[in-house]
Amino acid sequence: MGTFNKILVSTDFSDISNRAFFSAVDLASQLGAALQVIHVVQIHPVNMPESGNVNIEALEAEEERMANESMEKLIQQAGKELEITTRIVHGNPVAQIESMAKEIEADLIVMGTHGRTGMAHLIMGSVAESVMRNSEMPVMCVKGI
Repeated sequence: MGTFNKILVSTDFSDISNRAFFSAVDLASQLGAALQVIHVVQIHPVNMPESGNVNIEALEAEEERMANESMEKLIQQAGKELEITTRIVHGNPVAQIESMAKEIEADLIVMGTHGRTGMAHLIMGSVAESVMRNSEMPVMCVKGI
C-alpha cells in the first residue's frame, strides 16, 4: 500500500458521516495529506406531490444552500491546520464519489456506513458498499455505533 497524499471523504452530515469525517481529518493530519470533502445533493422524486407543481431547481438550490451551511460548520469543527477543500455536487452519490476520486487522483476514500445487514440492507442499499466494490483505490469505511 502506498502513501496517502490525497484523501477524499464523503459526507451526508449524519452522525455516522461526521464520524468518518473526523477519522479522515485525524488521518490526514498524521500523514500530512490533503483532504477533499464531498457532499452529493440528490433529490428523490418519490416524495414529490402528485400535482406536479414542484420547482426542482428551487428545491435543489435550497438543498445546496443547507449543505453549504452544514459544510462550513463541519470544517470549522475540524480545528486543525490542514489543506481541506470542499465540493457540493448534484446527482447519484456513488457515481459522483467515484468521479471525484478519479478527478483529484485520491489515494484513499473515507466513508461512513450504517453497517446494515439482512432485509434493511436489501431495502436501503449501501452507497459505501457500492463505492467499495467499484473503487480502484482503497476505501476506508467507518462504521456507525
